[in-house]
Amino acid sequence: MSNDDKVAQRLSGPAPDRAQLTGGGPVDWDSLFALSARQGTLLLTWAGVGHLPPDEQPERRLKLRWVANVVKGSERHVRRQEVVSALSAMFSEAGIDTLVLKGLSLSRLYAVPYFREGGDIDVWLFGDSHKADHLVATRGVAVQHPSPKHSAFVFEGATVENHRTLFDTALPFVREAALYRHLERMVTSLTTLRTAPPLGVGTARELPPPAAALFLVGHTFRHFCEEGVNARQMCDWVVFFRHHATTLDHHILEYRLRELGLDRFAGAINSWCAAHLGFTPTFSAAAGDPQSDRLITRMIERYRRTSHVHIPVAGSLCHLLRRRRIYDTYLGKSRFSEFLGPELRRYFAWLAGRLRSAFRPSM
Repeated sequence: MSNDDKVAQRLSGPAPDRAQLTGGGPVDWDSLFALSARQGTLLLTWAGVGHLPPDEQPERRLKLRWVANVVKGSERHVRRQEVVSALSAMFSEAGIDTLVLKGLSLSRLYAVPYFREGGDIDVWLFGDSHKADHLVATRGVAVQHPSPKHSAFVFEGATVENHRTLFDTALPFVREAALYRHLERMVTSLTTLRTAPPLGVGTARELPPPAAALFLVGHTFRHFCEEGVNARQMCDWVVFFRHHATTLDHHILEYRLRELGLDRFAGAINSWCAAHLGFTPTFSAAAGDPQSDRLITRMIERYRRTSHVHIPVAGSLCHLLRRRRIYDTYLGKSRFSEFLGPELRRYFAWLAGRLRSAFRPSM
């Protein structure tokens, strides 16, 4: 059994036994703790550890750390709900409707919602993002604009990303940006005040299942191209599509994915989740592709793995080669020129920022 299979089994299944967790060998619990934290599945992994007999669980020192994180995770989840409730109430008073993306919308599908670890609160406001920014600013809250896709501000201690668009439609990568513009039109056409169901938190809503499915595929592909995917995102995939196995029209979903050119990618993720997480795909159930499986596994393995050596330009070159390989594997043959210009511009923008910071006078 490979290390990747062990990791996948640690993160899935109702009641793992010792053989599943260890592959027959001793458990390096400290490494598993660190790996789960990096993969965004620390609390979810604890659920599996809790099924083991007491004498086969980690030592008390590490269990206390784990339990402390579980308690903090529960508190963060409650706090996010409170913030969304207050934020949606404030927006509602101003005639702004709130839709929550990812985060709380996905966590409610888990058996224990706070085991799905979250970060910032992402909202989409049915075209009222600028109105919301103005409202927040009039209340003395600083609004930042880190990207064309969204603004950001801190509300009651939580970072909120106010989405102008659902996807990165202004990316410098022409083919990918065109894909996201197509996705944007699809998802927004499926999402209205009539079709978006209540989230169950304040007056907030969430994407209707057909739109949420497309959003999840597109969002996963975006992460795949940019910073890689982690085990938590694979768990999100399994939990979402398993929950909606009987409510989604999978023939329509498959048709839309083919129209977008994302059917091969979705099939590859389905195949990986079937092989490693016990998932039974209900759409795009492509046959397993060993090359694609290895690519996804490497992406997960390397997620947020820190490098102790920084080599100028090397990071940009790695991004370029990785994105080209992803395009060739899932979107069709690409040209080197598609990536060279954007990656060089991004690198020099990063370098200029470093130089400005280095020469900024100290206060």
